[in-house]
Amino acid sequence: MVKLIITWSIRDGREAEFLEFVNNDFTRLFLAMNVQPTEAWYAIWGQGPQAMICGVSKDQAAMEASMASSEWEEVRTKIGQFAENVAYRVVAKSDGFQL
Repeated sequence: MVKLIITWSIRDGREAEFLEFVNNDFTRLFLAMNVQPTEAWYAIWGQGPQAMICGVSKDQAAMEASMASSEWEEVRTKIGQFAENVAYRVVAKSDGFQL
């Protein structure tokens, strides 16, 4: 399995939009991409990314197909409305917390 990890920091004053995305769009869009949502994290303080969402797919080819979809473009567009320093990567899934 492979894991898609998306991290970002929330723009000042856009926390409500972030929470709306996680609560209303994250699961729906990932499932439409055939990516199983696994986690969503929000850091209140500390160094590094402020938010992270993740999902898994059966293999690299399936993830690449998912990331070529219109739903992936919608994910990127929505995140871009309230986030900065957005980064994403696909890694081999392992047990425990991955960043």
